[in-house]
Amino acid sequence: TMDGWYGRIYRASGFFDPDKPIRSFTQRQLHDLLYKEPTKIKVEGINITYEGIIPKIQKSMLSKDVDAMQPHIRSFVERAVT
Repeated sequence: TMDGWYGRIYRASGFFDPDKPIRSFTQRQLHDLLYKEPTKIKVEGINITYEGIIPKIQKSMLSKDVDAMQPHIRSFVERAVT
């Protein structure tokens, strides 16, 4: 959810207005949300690396063995890639 850690990172990134509808994003804002290369930022006083949603999902889920995933994650991955 957007209340979780990743949601807080995306909201606090400063790359786009989190209250703005995605359909109203500029091309740059949409690129930063979806594809931004790893970039160091500070969120709530913590140094972290921000990266777009697509590379984040590719690294965290799509590069792993689907059969070894928990059922709810496997279901998401199967829906995402078909």
